[in-house]
Amino acid sequence: MINYIHHTNHTNHLNYINPQKHQEPKEEHNLDKLLNDYRQGLIDREKLEGQLFLYIKKHPRRFSLLGFNVDARDDIISWLYPRLSRAVDNYTDQGSTFDAY
Repeated sequence: MINYIHHTNHTNHLNYINPQKHQEPKEEHNLDKLLNDYRQGLIDREKLEGQLFLYIKKHPRRFSLLGFNVDARDDIISWLYPRLSRAVDNYTDQGSTFDAY
């Protein structure tokens, strides 16, 4: 399967993305582990939210943010930041992982 991603920077162009070469590595600390660590008191709320923010920033493909330049991505993630707190409060394990939520 061939994917093309539109980048907005100084020039607009399409870049070929080979999915096999650009797969994100498995994270040692996935989102479910972070949430469990927080709920067990191993990390505080500020650390949890900061790690969620960094995770989203580090994985733009996973959150459909590749089509934006870095500044726009950071703006979107900053806009999402207060919603991360509500997501942590509202998540209940009913079959889907926090990672999927």
